[in-house]
Amino acid sequence: MQYLIHWRMAAAMDMLRAEKLSMTEVARRVGYQSATAFTRHTGNSPRKFARSW
Repeated sequence: MQYLIHWRMAAAMDMLRAEKLSMTEVARRVGYQSATAFTRHTGNSPRKFARSW
């Protein structure tokens, strides 16, 4: 299960860095219904992460 979570977060981070997608769209593409999982895993919101790049 940890592998899947790690893979999803890595894929989401790549998308946030490279593409102009909404947070909801990124979450949906990696298999989540909302962006809340990203915040729980990284400690930062997806928007804050994307802005840091």
